[in-house]
Amino acid sequence: MKSVKIFILKNPAAASVGLFALFFLLSEFEIDRWLMNFMNYQKASYLSGILIHGALSEVIVLVIAALGLTREAGFTPVSQWKNLWLIGPLLVYSALNGNEVIDGTFNINWADSGLMLLFTLYYISVGLIEEILVRGLVLPLMLRQWGKTKGGVYRAVLISSAIFGLAHLANLVLDRRDLLSTTAQITYGLFFGVFFAALVTRNKSIWPAIFCHFLFDWAGNFKAVTVGHVFTRVKPAITMEDALFTAAVFLPQLLIGLLYLRRVEPVESG
Repeated sequence: MKSVKIFILKNPAAASVGLFALFFLLSEFEIDRWLMNFMNYQKASYLSGILIHGALSEVIVLVIAALGLTREAGFTPVSQWKNLWLIGPLLVYSALNGNEVIDGTFNINWADSGLMLLFTLYYISVGLIEEILVRGLVLPLMLRQWGKTKGGVYRAVLISSAIFGLAHLANLVLDRRDLLSTTAQITYGLFFGVFFAALVTRNKSIWPAIFCHFLFDWAGNFKAVTVGHVFTRVKPAITMEDALFTAAVFLPQLLIGLLYLRRVEPVESG
């Protein structure tokens, strides 16, 4: 194990890509078919994600600790958190993403408390594993390689965010989205990746990014828990106009993230 740690720390950028690929593939493992012996497909799908994401998040945290990256990953005490106001734009986007709930368009199935609990815990688990993996492990390793200069910080953030965005190709490969929808998801995944990376580096904490990631996804998926909704993991096709509109709406997240990064100090050589 010591030799593996030495290899990773000597080749941090390359190792981070390999670690990301490993944990990402493991995160696609599903146990919903077995769980359907005890509950319906929707609840089984949520519980499968909660269990897999939760277990992998713990393993990733152990890897981060073994590599000595706990502080760089943002697992810091509240007393060290800074600039929490920077989450403001994401709170606005989350409110817009859940506007159907606010204006009463969606008839949420509040009566099924078990479904609502699993729905919420599932999106907490998504925010947890994606932020811990990308901003907690991949980004700090890339900053070890390139973060000693201002340009290197941008390079680490953009490359780690691009990896995060491209990971959504899995939805195309697994027939959960069509090509155009996947391309749109990759695009705004990159935009949000830069914003989340800026939150972690400016706040000196990963927790605000985890919360924002959860809140945005949770608010945007309430349709799945409306009365009479037929649950499926396959997303409907979108038009080119929809894709361009989505990119335009989320482009400010990229620009805000890049603006935030201007105040990020390069990593000290020591």
